[in-house]
Amino acid sequence: LSSDIERTFAYEIKVKNNKKGSVKIIVEEQIPISEQEDIIVKQIEVSGGKYNQETGEIKWEVNVDAGKSISKKLVFSVRHPKDKQIQGL
Repeated sequence: LSSDIERTFAYEIKVKNNKKGSVKIIVEEQIPISEQEDIIVKQIEVSGGKYNQETGEIKWEVNVDAGKSISKKLVFSVRHPKDKQIQGL
């Protein structure tokens, strides 16, 4: 039996352009970063975003046509010892 627990978190970020023309936007999000060796955060999917491993920040620069929507998927996992409680995720 493993002494670790691994949890996966998945989020979908949707942006809709309600303007009459196309717009360029920057979407920023962040995944947790660990300051402890026995807690491991792993980025799994960022839908083409630029991921900064030091800060946990993900940035997408996208053009959205008038009346259209875009969505980006963000998936990460956190592995930690069973005896440690993780908060704030």
